[in-house]
Amino acid sequence: MLSSVLAGAATAPYAAAHFNRFTDYGLLANLLTVPMMSLIMASGAVAALLVPLGLEGVPLWVMEQASRWILFVAHWIAGLEGAVTPIVVPGPWVLPLITLGGLWAVLTRGGVRLAAAVPVVLALGLWSQSNRPALLISADGALAGLLGPQGRALSAAKGAGFAAESWLQNDGDLATQAQAAARPGFSGPKGARRFDLGGVQGVVLTGKNAAAAAAPACATVQIVVLAAVYDGPVPGGCLMIDATFLRRSGALALDVADGDLRITPARGAARIWAGQGDVMPQTRVAPPGPRLATADQ
Repeated sequence: MLSSVLAGAATAPYAAAHFNRFTDYGLLANLLTVPMMSLIMASGAVAALLVPLGLEGVPLWVMEQASRWILFVAHWIAGLEGAVTPIVVPGPWVLPLITLGGLWAVLTRGGVRLAAAVPVVLALGLWSQSNRPALLISADGALAGLLGPQGRALSAAKGAGFAAESWLQNDGDLATQAQAAARPGFSGPKGARRFDLGGVQGVVLTGKNAAAAAAPACATVQIVVLAAVYDGPVPGGCLMIDATFLRRSGALALDVADGDLRITPARGAARIWAGQGDVMPQTRVAPPGPRLATADQ
């Protein structure tokens, strides 16, 4: 029990940060299955020794029964009410601070070890204040997600499923894409989903007629998200986010802060496998009056 508690406590922050969930009954599951893991390994070793004699059947049968028990416990625990608590993705300093606290606790002795609690408590405080982008746009422009009082609303119930699942998980949201698409936040027909981002009006255009509808849409909204290439002129005061824009930026996160529209691209940092020319910096677009100026990108 103690080894499970210690291992769970050591790995829980990292598992929660990367998988955006905490398994409330993980300790119970470990207590019921870890002994069987020892039985499986021992039976496997015995089976390997008995193969030359043709007697491996019995230890392999034992391995099968132990494996069935582990799978049964996993399904049973997963089906319990409250088995999983969703966790929002942490900020960049959370895991380093938790790691620092853990190393301090392990490497020091005496009363000074208590200081390890300081970075851990600070990390948990920062984690609890994690903010998620108000609007997310997928790399192909086919899906957008608007954060609202009921959680993130999605512009489509199907399509771009990997992006939808990642967004909801990072929000600490257990809803499915269909459930998120039913939330208030977007309006209009399937191919022209309108939204309001802090007073900035926008529309997500999809389908075979999306490119043709882009220019007229710019006359009524300030942001047009287009799941196609737009070759025509962009009217003044309209931010056109089309396939060409997204090929350079990758997925986008948008927020309105201090009267500015802040655009954060996924390709916002240099990596060793990408040249500096592939990087698109974070952009701020100031709205002149009721309309938005077009971003340089």
